[in-house]
Parts: sequence; structure tokens; C-alpha cells
Amino acid sequence: MLIKKEPFFSTIKQKDSFWTFEDGIIHVTLQKMNKAETWMAALKGHLNQNESLLNEEDKKKIMLERFQEEHDGFDFSGAEFTGNNVPDPRKCN
Repeated sequence: MLIKKEPFFSTIKQKDSFWTFEDGIIHVTLQKMNKAETWMAALKGHLNQNESLLNEEDKKKIMLERFQEEHDGFDFSGAEFTGNNVPDPRKCN
């Protein structure tokens, strides 16, 4: 088994990230520090795609997930964005 130490694509929440070993398979769960950030791979340099490929439907989904997380107690399950100018979730603060 080969294990390489390589940096994650971006920062993670260490206390919420973990790994398990089941049936000979290592399962890794990473919690992003910035949930709205789009990762093209788990590790830097493993996938070199253009980040601008994030389409409008993906942006809508990420923004609704972010609203739900930031406003606990509200139900955004039926919410929709209208129009074609959905904010980029990677740039909203």
C-alpha cells in the first residue's frame, strides 16, 4: 500500500473530518472549512479542471444548502432561485 502526503485542495475542519477502515477499504470524510467552495479534487494537483465549469444548477443547489446551514430552523427545501443570475457561492460572504 502506497500512502503519499499531499495537501488537500483547500482547508478542512479537522475536528469534523475522519476516516474509517472497513472490509479492506479506507473511507475518508472531509468537512470543508468553506462549504460553498467548489473543490475539483480532494487533493491539490489531482484534477486540473476549470473552476468556471460550475453551472447554474450547481450554484443554486450549493446556495440553498448554504442558506439552510446558516439559518438553522428555516426550511429551504421548497425554495428556488429565479432568474439567471444566481450568486456565485464561492464569492458570497
